[in-house]
Amino acid sequence: MNRRGELIDILYMNDGDKPPSLPTDVEFIRGDPFNTNDLIRAGVNKASTVIILPFSDADVRTADAKVVLLIMSVRKLNQAPT
Repeated sequence: MNRRGELIDILYMNDGDKPPSLPTDVEFIRGDPFNTNDLIRAGVNKASTVIILPFSDADVRTADAKVVLLIMSVRKLNQAPT
């Protein structure tokens, strides 16, 4: 629920297997977060909030670059109509 008491959907996207520790009320979608079609299938184009978790690359700069690239993709897909 959000602060106004409205139910919200929580979705976790990963290109690997579903984590066994994922709560049952969180929907899992297997997909590549850098694939536009997978992002749209996950509903990022109409999401009110998107949380991007850090990538676990050995090189911190590469992991940070991936987060920035994903943020830019999400913003492009989730543009509010003007």
